[in-house]
Amino acid sequence: MADVDTLSNFAKSNGLATVRFWAFDRDTPNGNGGLSTMNGNGAPPLAYNNEFLKFFQ
Repeated sequence: MADVDTLSNFAKSNGLATVRFWAFDRDTPNGNGGLSTMNGNGAPPLAYNNEFLKFFQ
């Protein structure tokens, strides 16, 4: 999550309109098809999306 904050702060301070998330369907701790469909660190569902969104509201 700290990396999300770093990226978001950089984007805001440099006037970028958006930051693209790596994969919406991987923003889950469990996934449905193995490692390629999960975040791999146990963060709760949509944790990364929510962290990005708090900077751009």
